[in-house]
Amino acid sequence: MHRTRQAGFTLIEVLIAITLVAAIMGGMLSAMRGGLLTLERVQTRIQESRGALGLDQMIRRQIGGVLPAIGECTQSASLITPSPIFRGNANAMLLVTSYSMTEGARGYPRLAEYRVLPNNDGTVRLVVDEMLFPSPATTTRFCAPPGLFRPLDPSPRSMVLAPRAASIRIFYRDLNPNTRLGGLWLPEWITGNLPYAIRIDVEPVPGPGVSATSITVPLHISRDYQEFYADRK
Repeated sequence: MHRTRQAGFTLIEVLIAITLVAAIMGGMLSAMRGGLLTLERVQTRIQESRGALGLDQMIRRQIGGVLPAIGECTQSASLITPSPIFRGNANAMLLVTSYSMTEGARGYPRLAEYRVLPNNDGTVRLVVDEMLFPSPATTTRFCAPPGLFRPLDPSPRSMVLAPRAASIRIFYRDLNPNTRLGGLWLPEWITGNLPYAIRIDVEPVPGPGVSATSITVPLHISRDYQEFYADRK
């Protein structure tokens, strides 16, 4: 009587097969995890870029909507001094604009102040504060020395335009009287008229794939606050 030899796998062969399948599955899961993390980083970068682009457009609209407005300062019980509101230096800028960061181009003009503020980690951020500007008397409580206005009070509604940067500086372009075009870029603006253009330079925190950005906004409006339009003459 002959014994029939039955085909099958030994325990060692089964263990080897399980080990190989586990190794293959582990590699596939690792590759999928890496791909998902990369996709998440790309999507986050895209969302940040879209958000930055949206803020860029909002900044351009608000600064581009600047008005040559006059504010009132009470010097005494019977003396009120009208003064141009626009003022600016490398770290702050005060203006009246027809565009609001929160409500768009609706309602009353806004008194807006841009400020570069320090963060706890040595970086800086750019914020803007707004308040309604229904009349020149709005600025009375912000009067400082003659012809100047003190900063607006920060509020919980302050909008952060650039949360973290190595440096942020604001520049103002003068008007070339000979060509009637843009002249020198200045770190401070204290004259009565509006500048020819405004530029905000943002130096990002060093890192891979980051570069400096600059927002330049020409002011397409009468730059003299004492000049009337044709229908007012």
